[in-house]
Amino acid sequence: MPVSFVKSGSKRLIALTGLSFALFSAPPAFAQMAEGTISATYKIDYNGIQLGKLHFTSSIRGHRYNLESATRLSIPLLGSIFNNLSWRGSTRTTGTISGNRPHPSSYSFAFASGKKRGNVKMDFSGNRIVRVRRIPNKKLSSAHVPVTRAHLQKVMDPMSALMLISRTGKSHRSACARTIPVYDGKQRFNLKLSYKRSVRVRRSQSGGYAGPVIICRVRYQPISGYKPFKKDVKFMIRNRDIELWLMPLPRSRNYAPYRLVLPLPVGRANAYLARFNIRSASGRQIALVR
Repeated sequence: MPVSFVKSGSKRLIALTGLSFALFSAPPAFAQMAEGTISATYKIDYNGIQLGKLHFTSSIRGHRYNLESATRLSIPLLGSIFNNLSWRGSTRTTGTISGNRPHPSSYSFAFASGKKRGNVKMDFSGNRIVRVRRIPNKKLSSAHVPVTRAHLQKVMDPMSALMLISRTGKSHRSACARTIPVYDGKQRFNLKLSYKRSVRVRRSQSGGYAGPVIICRVRYQPISGYKPFKKDVKFMIRNRDIELWLMPLPRSRNYAPYRLVLPLPVGRANAYLARFNIRSASGRQIALVR
């Protein structure tokens, strides 16, 4: 098994998947439940070999939202022998909703892999990032494309970035027509979504979702904070086969991520929905995927 591809690919998959989780909180999706909690679990695999899970929770109270995720990965067999082949990460974002748009106020991300530890924290004011703290605080080298103040304006954190995925017109494919500006504490990049195709998925013997799915192509467009000559960056820029599968939420124009596909130089990584529950403030519960 190509360990380096698995480790780097899994981390990229988590980053991309984390961007798509935040759309669960979109308030127009359930106008009848202005306040409530949504929880989801995704399984992550590489070429069919399960590497771990990601748990996501969002809650809305009034006009405030809170998004949290926790991920644990390990390479089977090897992960129990070499600690650096296991990885844990947690993310939290807080903010407010105004004009049907998310306005983040704080973002934090922490990870641990073997003896390595690190975290990123960001504070927002209006539509710009006013403070970034990184541990370890490694300065970008001259080989990186520099991040300017302009790059920190009109951007979203990775959790709030896709909070309002919804149709902009009558066609389902309009859900994929968007470019999302993101800053993750180190790198500024765009995720450009475009419609690819539509399919129907069937419920497996163990359960799950059955129904229509919209598939968006996702293109990675780095802006700053990256090294242009790195092979993995060049590969991601050229990669035209990253897919975000969206399932429509009932009685709404909104969608939730059903699957994320990330092709790698060898094989591919997947994140797919295993559980999806909605609980309103009154206690009413809906399980779209068990």
